[in-house]
Amino acid sequence: MPSSIFSSDPSGGPPQDRRLFAGILALVCVLAAGLEVATRFVVLDASRLQRRIESALAEAKTIRPSPAAPSVLVVGNSLLLEAVNPDSMRALVGQTMDVRLLPIEQTTYFDWLYGVAHLLEKGSRPDIVAVVLPRVHLLNDGIWGPYSVFRLVSARDLLALARDLDLHPTVITSYALAEVSEFYGARTELRGVALRALLPGIEQLAPVFGGFGRGAPPKGRPLVDTLAIARERMRRMKATVEEGGSRLVWVLPPAGVLDSTFDAGRDQVLRAAREAEVPVMALDHSSTYGADAFSDGLHLTPAAAGRFTASFVEGLRRRPLEGTRP
Repeated sequence: MPSSIFSSDPSGGPPQDRRLFAGILALVCVLAAGLEVATRFVVLDASRLQRRIESALAEAKTIRPSPAAPSVLVVGNSLLLEAVNPDSMRALVGQTMDVRLLPIEQTTYFDWLYGVAHLLEKGSRPDIVAVVLPRVHLLNDGIWGPYSVFRLVSARDLLALARDLDLHPTVITSYALAEVSEFYGARTELRGVALRALLPGIEQLAPVFGGFGRGAPPKGRPLVDTLAIARERMRRMKATVEEGGSRLVWVLPPAGVLDSTFDAGRDQVLRAAREAEVPVMALDHSSTYGADAFSDGLHLTPAAAGRFTASFVEGLRRRPLEGTRP
């Protein structure tokens, strides 16, 4: 009988096998640590988009109530990013309000339901939380994958998110990894950084693939119960915001040249807001935004953004900001 069968080596193999295994394990650990460091201090720091998001998130977490200048946290996606000019907004607001903008591209309702909860957990205490999302994004049933989990979802809320989105266990596992690994959570953005470096201007193709560019095929909308879904989701957002001691305002922005906003569904959203007792700033119809107001069929041009910014600030001024905390 070969003596190796009766070896006292707990690994069941000769010492050189153990040394090889330990070496491979050490190499994997070094590579993993290197990826995390490179992600944090090289790739993400080199991304202008990520620096903007990190700065806005840090500012959002420090916002506090003030009787002298009511504080407003404004969250949304690229529609907010392109619609509100920060410099013009600050000039119009002056010292009357403390308004912080937090736009994160590709986010929709569930990103911000859990994102607002995460910010409140981290100490953000605005008087007003303004959610800038059109009907189509209010009704969206997904999130921006691991990146949103990495940036916006608290670990304690991961199972609740999984129930809301009816996630497969494999997806839940990937989201759990995004909570602990910066590389895994930001890998989508890493690909974006690489693509933008290799193919400058590639982002201009996004409207075409998203169905908003000239020549893009028409996209049908699934039939859903807009009133019931919008009412339930606004109530949940309101409860989340008020749990942190703030008030919710919903902002309906212009959402492109397609009829995603300008249809009967918009009236259902307004009715849902009334029934949920959520104040609405319906700025999609406050001015006439023709096709030439959109740079890519979806986002406002700088000139149109100037008009929207003025309407947005005026809407904030008309809100009963004093004494807003429940």
